[in-house]
Amino acid sequence: MTESQTLSIHSDTMKKKKKEKELVRSWRQKNTPLHLDFLTGAKCLKSNT
Repeated sequence: MTESQTLSIHSDTMKKKKKEKELVRSWRQKNTPLHLDFLTGAKCLKSNT
């Protein structure tokens, strides 16, 4: 393995990791509001009973 091969493999893994992070972030942005609504809803139910 030459140094350039190692570097290119490394940059590929970094790109993949970055993509995964972006996917997770966008998924969280989509799903967090629902999650927060659920939590506040649960709190409201608890305080009402």
